[in-house]
Amino acid sequence: VVPTAMRGAATITTVDGWTFDLESARRSLLQQFHTQSLDGFGIESHPAAVRAAGALVRYLHDTQKAELSHVRSLTFKEHADRLVIDPLTIKHLELVESTEGGRPGSLLGEIDRTVTPMGARLLRSWLLRPLISLEPIRDRLDAVEDFAFRTTDRGRVREALKGVADVERLVARAAMGMAGPRDLVALKTSLLVVPRLRALLRDMAAPLVTAFVAELDDVVEVRDAIDQTLIEAPPVLARDGGYIRDGVDAEIDGLRQVSRSGKQVIAEMEAGERARTGIASLKVRYNRVFGYYIEISKSHLHAVPADYVRKQTIAGGERFVTPALKEYEEKVLGADERILEREVALFEALRAQVAAEAPRIQDTARALASLDTLASLAEAAALN
Repeated sequence: VVPTAMRGAATITTVDGWTFDLESARRSLLQQFHTQSLDGFGIESHPAAVRAAGALVRYLHDTQKAELSHVRSLTFKEHADRLVIDPLTIKHLELVESTEGGRPGSLLGEIDRTVTPMGARLLRSWLLRPLISLEPIRDRLDAVEDFAFRTTDRGRVREALKGVADVERLVARAAMGMAGPRDLVALKTSLLVVPRLRALLRDMAAPLVTAFVAELDDVVEVRDAIDQTLIEAPPVLARDGGYIRDGVDAEIDGLRQVSRSGKQVIAEMEAGERARTGIASLKVRYNRVFGYYIEISKSHLHAVPADYVRKQTIAGGERFVTPALKEYEEKVLGADERILEREVALFEALRAQVAAEAPRIQDTARALASLDTLASLAEAAALN
């Protein structure tokens, strides 16, 4: 239910009432989590929670049209877990936005020293849903204190964290089949930071920090597979091609040899046609519309051989093709198309490998976000 005060700013999507049917919602959750019951999630005795969660999972399946393997659990939150702050109080306290609008001047703007997108989101969440149980509060304070008194280590940890991308979103995109080559390289780069962080944090004493360090997993097999398969600076989209390393696939290597030898072959073909026709200005060129063609100026059209087939008239002359040039074009362009098909197939297999390890990567992402947030609070404490 969207509060009346917020309805003007919220986008509301209406769904069929049956989506919230208890049994239908329960089946959706059991299928999603591959379990026989919902006992382990603490919601079996809370039908409203089952209806809401089941309807949400169905909505995601219907709208995303993709696997949701990264959605693997749910947590039932009692009001007693966190302090519930209404929107009006959030606004008046300027927790995340000042009265003038925007973050500057808000509490979040003053204390946020996070260096990762995940840490920034987590800190905002902590502010909007503060802890009210004493032990978890003490755990956080102990962790912040540990970071605060280790100035050098804290600086090194924060510097290392700057090399971490938005792992939470990257693994979600991979699980949903939406990640591109550049996304996977960013994920690999982020996982490469994990061993250094573990080394930097090994002497930390706070139990909460120790717990998060234990959750850090650089998922070596995934990290190495990405590193060995993709070049360092790939395109954003898989359909753009050119992102599989040489030596990864024998078929791609062979086809690339055909494609890369094109300039030499064309130069030889151009020289041969100039010698055959006696036209020194003859040029063999290529564009995406017409493919390969031979261009001859108007003053030399009288010397065009009989086997030249006119393709286009231009202001300065004519463009022709020959059977040999057409055959070569089919060979080269066919190689390029086959390279792209093979690259896409290899990339999709790699992306599926990443998606299969989504739970491990998600655990690491949460640990990274938490460590960033705790170090950020310690940094704010030291600076202020």
